Amino acid sequence: VTWFQCVFGLATGLTLTIVSKQHSSLETLPRFTADLSTAKKILPLSIIFIGMITFNNLALKYLGVAFYTVGRSLTTVFNMLLTYALLNQTTSLQAILSCCVITSGFLLGVNQEDQSSGTISYFGVGCGILASLFVALNAVFSKRLLPEVSNNPFLLNTYNNLNGCFLFIPCMFYFGDIDRVG
Repeated sequence: VTWFQCVFGLATGLTLTIVSKQHSSLETLPRFTADLSTAKKILPLSIIFIGMITFNNLALKYLGVAFYTVGRSLTTVFNMLLTYALLNQTTSLQAILSCCVITSGFLLGVNQEDQSSGTISYFGVGCGILASLFVALNAVFSKRLLPEVSNNPFLLNTYNNLNGCFLFIPCMFYFGDIDRVG
């Protein structure tokens, strides 16, 4: 499904580029020209995007939806940590305390889920934690790489979709989803 969304997003970006060239009233739309150098610069974001989708799907597969949301609560914590580590931006004491509360809630949720049903999937919990990490990385790398495309989110998304069209193919083979395309 996500591969098709990438293909459709890329096709939409290309269509808007063509239409904007033909109609002067739409010339304010960004024009996408596939540049291999720029695509390579956006590649780390695209790899993070693939990880984000993959771990989200695995977490949903191995956890109930209710516990999935508990696992995903760590995105805020990872956002704060990665913003500091990768972008050198500090945060307030209130935000740090809030992240401590979120982490405590996550740990309590894992403990309660394990005690109440006895069937918690620690693999699913790990995937949920990684999903949170990759969602936060996606936000930080989007911010970091935006200047590579003239601070244009449309172009960043289009390059991400271009890379995703190719990067998802090995994943589809690995997870056996290639038969479903077509």
